[in-house]
Amino acid sequence: IDYAQASQDLSDGVVRMIGDPNVRLIEDPIRILRAIRLSQMIRFALETDLRRAMKTHAAHLTKTALPRRREEFLKFLRLKDPSEPFMLAHDLDVLKYVSPS
Repeated sequence: IDYAQASQDLSDGVVRMIGDPNVRLIEDPIRILRAIRLSQMIRFALETDLRRAMKTHAAHLTKTALPRRREEFLKFLRLKDPSEPFMLAHDLDVLKYVSPS
């Protein structure tokens, strides 16, 4: 039983958040970085509503603990091409909040 229609997302190569992305990203903004990493790790696209919510709520990352953000960035560096998640983070306006300089 596939309650979240995940099999269709697998076929389409899409990363989608279960539940309302706006609510889920406010609950834990680190999910923004995790979604970026996952999409790059498995080479899937981010679903449109998720991308929009990530861009809207990127500023909430400034309220998260630095060690949690650092751990996600270290995981970015372990990917096959570490530049890709950073470029996506830039496109989603995430970097301007977590690395303003």
